[in-house]
Parts: sequence; structure tokens; C-alpha cells
Amino acid sequence: MAGLSIGRTGPRLLSGVRGFHTSSARQITLSERIFGTTSIFKQDLIKPFVGSPEPNYVAGENPTKPTITKLDNGVRVVTQDFGRPMSAVAAFVDISPRYETFETAGSSYMLEKLAFKGSSKRPPVQVIRDIENLPASFTATASREMLASCAEGLRYKSKDILTALIESSVLSRPMADVSDYETKEYIQEELTALKALLQDDVKEQAENTQLVILDGLHDAAYNGRTLGHPTIVTDSMLAKITPDSLHMFMMELLTGENIVISGCDVDHDEMVSVVGEMLGHIPQGTSNRSRHPAKYTGGEVRIRSEHQARIAIGFEGYSWDDKEIVAQFVLSHLMGGGDYFSTGGPGKGLLTRLYTDVLNQHHWVNSAITSNLLYADSSVFAIQMSSFTNKMEDLMATTISAAQSLAKAPTAVELERAKRQAIGNMLANTDGRLVTCEDLGRQVSIYNKYITPDEFVTRIEKLTAADLKSVGEKLLSSTPSVALMGDLQSAPEQGQFKSMLSGGTKSIKA
Repeated sequence: MAGLSIGRTGPRLLSGVRGFHTSSARQITLSERIFGTTSIFKQDLIKPFVGSPEPNYVAGENPTKPTITKLDNGVRVVTQDFGRPMSAVAAFVDISPRYETFETAGSSYMLEKLAFKGSSKRPPVQVIRDIENLPASFTATASREMLASCAEGLRYKSKDILTALIESSVLSRPMADVSDYETKEYIQEELTALKALLQDDVKEQAENTQLVILDGLHDAAYNGRTLGHPTIVTDSMLAKITPDSLHMFMMELLTGENIVISGCDVDHDEMVSVVGEMLGHIPQGTSNRSRHPAKYTGGEVRIRSEHQARIAIGFEGYSWDDKEIVAQFVLSHLMGGGDYFSTGGPGKGLLTRLYTDVLNQHHWVNSAITSNLLYADSSVFAIQMSSFTNKMEDLMATTISAAQSLAKAPTAVELERAKRQAIGNMLANTDGRLVTCEDLGRQVSIYNKYITPDEFVTRIEKLTAADLKSVGEKLLSSTPSVALMGDLQSAPEQGQFKSMLSGGTKSIKA
């Protein structure tokens, strides 16, 4: 009977809207039916409302050029002013796992966790209270190449924010002198308490297969040295960290030449004065990277796993200072990729090569991702794939086939699309107060100069299909770095990946 009721209701509903499309008289709009004939929706939304005041246009941002000052001891200060009411400051120190030894492994991770937990002048509780009263937000991160501390808050408090940042970061830890017994005991108690709190974090790192495969790829690429040192911390590493080992690690690396302080929407002269007063005592030293250069070797790392199959194939790329790095950046967007699902809305990168040639063709592939792992003096261009089941043999064949396409010249449509994606991604990642501040500091730390986003856009626009093909061929000519995770029974013998990449994938099943 319900069906009859619906059938009888249908004609009445249709008769109510018949005037929309069959009447020869003036059509009645939907807004008039809902709100009446005097509806405000009769107003043309393209034209200003009648009687509305004229808008008061405000001039757009007119940022100053970045200003760089180098202090007598080598510490560099870089700022840029956009005239905004909020400020951001950051400290970059060339301290990272690439400089760790067997005795000091895990020290960079520990220094990151020790940030804002006390200083040489104030206990942890006082530091936290002072930060809360500024007010400002503070963060600290340790990457494979440097240790960074950042903060942002109201502009009129920028001097106090910078002071708090320097005083409570790695730049002013009380472990600077462990000869004093009371200081050493205090640091030991602090380390013991922190190690207990970090047990869950250490466990999560070990179970994160993405971190594990990336560490394996870097291990293979740099033969376990410099950039090949692990970023995943183990319990055994934490157990070896003592006040003395941290002191030794810091005193070797914490020199003026390896420190950059950046600021966005701050007074440059005031910032230079604060930095000089607080960090002027640090010895000048020499560049850590010049003493520990990264040397790409290529190689293989194999990790057994019963849960999933993962593979990462990397090639020696260009460093930040090479002009070809721009073409390599666009090539990574040409290859693209992603997961089997799209986050943040559909349509992102669905026409990139890894989507069209891999994810759209093989339902069993969980993810296919291009990674452009850039560092100051080296880089690794990598393609990573994973599958739900241990289909290692098929996964290797698919990954190698995708890598071979690096030498394929893009079509005009592919090139233009990759350029647009690269420009959009770069501009999105350099938009914002804190991001701009970080970009200033990282570039000056690596380049000793600052290249604006507009300059990068100009370089990208000039690229041709031949440029991307040339970079792709150069990548494939290097010794591959391979990290495998999963059922390794079907994996080829050590050293076979080079011949597979040049001669096809038939040898996988041989």
C-alpha cells in the first residue's frame, strides 16, 4: 500500500512545479517560492548592494628584502619584515644524526626532547610558566640534517620570545659544563626521567614501517654513514646516553658557523643585538658538513616482515646548490603518486604517472609514492610502493617498471601539469608566517643566501621536456639504493637491481 501512496503523491508534487518549465508566462524562481516575490535573492550578487558603503581597500603586503648579518663568531641572523602584527623566530643548529657515532647515537633525538625543559638559568617549571605568560607557541624538531626550534607570537613581544627560545633550546642547555657535580647530577636525573617517558615513543617508531623503510633506504644509499645513520631510536641507544656523552656531542658541533637565527616580522637590529648578547660567547669553529661530507654509494638493505610488502628504490640526485635540482623537483611531481585512497578531497595528483600506471592498474598496491629526499650536499630520488599482502615479486616488478619511466620524456600536457603542481605545492608550503621564517633559516643555513619563491617559479617556468628527461636519465645511471621489507624468499640476489633497471624486469622471475 505504501507504493500506492507514493504514486498518488507524485502527480501533486509535479503539478506544484509545473510552472517552472511548461508555462509560457514569466517563470517563478525557486527563491520567490521559498521567500516570496520581495526576496533579497533578486539582487544581482555580482553588483554591489544598493546603499552599501564603498569598501576601504588596504594595500597588500610589501615585504622588505631578506637581511642577513653574520656575527664575529660566525652566527648568522636573517630576517624579513612583512609588516604584520605577529612574529615568528627560529633557531637552526647543524646538529643531527649524520654526525653521531656509535657512542653518541640517539643524542639528536634526546636534545630535541630536552628542548624547553629547563635552561642554564631557570628550572623547567619556571620556563613553562614564562612561556605561557608571553604568550607564544614553541616547537622543536630534529631532522636527518639539523635541529630546529621555532616560536611565534605577538610582534611587540618578539624580543622576549627570541630570548626565551634561545635560553630554553639546545643553544643554552645546562649540560654545557658537566664538570660541576651538582649540575651533572641534575642532568642525570633529568635524563633518567625523560628516558622513562619516551618508551612509548621508541616503540611507536620501531612499529612505523614507513620510518623503518626510509631508514633502510638511507642506510643503503650512504653505506650506513653520515646521512645513512638511523633516525629511529632504540632502547640500547637511550641506555648509552649520559651527561658526558651529550656534552661531548654538543661541544664538537655547537659552534657559531653552524647556527642560524631567523625571524619574520621582527626588527632586524634588535634581533642581532639579542643574538649577539646571548650567543656571542660561542666559539666560531668550522662547518660540520665540510668535516663530514655525505657520500652516496648505493646498496641494498633487506628487512624481514610477515605483515606487508614494502620496497623503496632510490637514485643519487642533485644537491640543493645544483641548478638541476629544480628539474628534479618538477620530475617528482610528474611521477606523483599517493595511497589507494585520497585524503583532503578527491582529484589531487590522479593524473600523475604512479596513479595512472600503478594505482589505477593494480588493485593490490596499497601506496605508490615519489620521494624527493633533499639535503645540503646530496639527495635521493626515491619511488616507494607497498601492498597489503606479501606480493614481493609482483611489487618489485611494478616498482622497477615505474622507475624505468623516469627516462621517458613528458608530453606537453604532462610537463605543464607537473609545473603547475610543483608551483602550487611550493607556494602552499611557503605561505604563512612560521613557514616563511623556517624557509629563511634553512636556506641561509644551506645556501648562505635566500632564494625567493618568485625566483623558484621563474626557474620552473623555463624548464623543458628535455630537461626532465636528462635528469631522469642521470638518476637511472647511478647505482640504485634498495630497501626491501616483507617475504624475502622471492627477492633477487644482491646486486641484481642495476641490471634489472637497465634490461627490464624478466630476471625477477628467472
